[in-house]
Amino acid sequence: PSKSYVAAPRDGSLGALLHEAFKVLEMRFANFDHDHAETLMYKELERELAMMGFRYGENLAQMFKQVDFDGSGTLDFSEFLALLYLWAVRGGGDYSVFFRHPTNAQVIKQGFEVMEKCMLTYDADRSRQLKASELDAFFSQQLPQAVQCGAYQQAVDAIFPVQERQAGKELNFPKFMFLLYQVSCKMPGSTIKGAYSAKPKADPFAAGVGEKSALWMQLKSAFKVLEEDFVRFDRNGDKMVDYTEITMGIPNTTSNAARLEILSRLEHAFAQVDLDQSRSLDFYEYMYLGFMMTQSGSYNDLVTASNGSTVVKRCFIDIHTNYRKYDADTNMRLTWDELENFFKDLFGTVTPELQKAFGHVKYQSSATQGRDAVDIVRLMKLLYMVICPSGLFHPSVYEALVAKKQPAKSQLVSVHKADQLARPKRF
Repeated sequence: PSKSYVAAPRDGSLGALLHEAFKVLEMRFANFDHDHAETLMYKELERELAMMGFRYGENLAQMFKQVDFDGSGTLDFSEFLALLYLWAVRGGGDYSVFFRHPTNAQVIKQGFEVMEKCMLTYDADRSRQLKASELDAFFSQQLPQAVQCGAYQQAVDAIFPVQERQAGKELNFPKFMFLLYQVSCKMPGSTIKGAYSAKPKADPFAAGVGEKSALWMQLKSAFKVLEEDFVRFDRNGDKMVDYTEITMGIPNTTSNAARLEILSRLEHAFAQVDLDQSRSLDFYEYMYLGFMMTQSGSYNDLVTASNGSTVVKRCFIDIHTNYRKYDADTNMRLTWDELENFFKDLFGTVTPELQKAFGHVKYQSSATQGRDAVDIVRLMKLLYMVICPSGLFHPSVYEALVAKKQPAKSQLVSVHKADQLARPKRF
């Protein structure tokens, strides 16, 4: 239904235009987000647009990086709004490449134009940032009902806290757009779901550290889903999955064009993971395959029947984002010191199991001048070992079962330790 919705503003006022514009934008974002993780990968967005004949990939990639304000490599809804606005500025306001119905494209364009025109009226220094007094004046005069019903106060306190307002800070244009979305969701009679409204920042250690920390529990849930999906694929019960078993997971209900596109990406990712060319994967290689498919689009494409594609996608995003964050020397590896900081900050403790797991997966790389380190694939295996010590595929019980598969020395995920200073193949 969301793909067939056609915007119908009750009039040409700012409030009416923004209500319909944000309703369409919220639905469109949900259409792009196949895993329902409330965040978009670049390839996920590009692939969906390509199915509509989009041919501006280079421009889109540049803008995607520009609005990825937190450097996560993904866009949340507020960043998506900034991308669409920037597209209007750089692309001349042609939204036909984003929206199937021309009326929706026109309403988005008109809504953004009126929003910008009204905002600039209160932006005295033309900095595209508003002080608290300018923001108050904007809403009092342009959207007085939002002030009267309390929607403005609730939204502004969540996005532009009173401490920042009193300190004289200004609200930038991307946050201003997100504020308008929040207000539009809270207005009386609004039919916007508000699925991407700002949420209070939770304390990651509210329940405790280590296995009680928020990220630990999230990763544990994701690993459980990955175990279940791997078992579902493993139809002959040999603790391995082959290419045929995996492709059987793509439903026949998928359109021919979409199925061909998914198979193409799957074949490419499978070849990168299956370095011994056995055409079968152990659990850790499968986990790597899931990561690769998510990076290029959606985990849901790989496992449509999964009961937890959302938590798996969030898991892969969090691992990748924090892997980059704690890679202090930007060499795409984590040494022991960097890994300790990773655990201290994200889990609140360095668990006793970490040292043993690190010894199991580490290798020596010329990128780290011969120091022991892990790449992102080994990091995923290490995290599984630490977080799921009794997991179905913990190396203590699993590796003996798949010992008959002799991995190549360059294989990233099954080999215990690479040759001294040997550089493994990178993805």
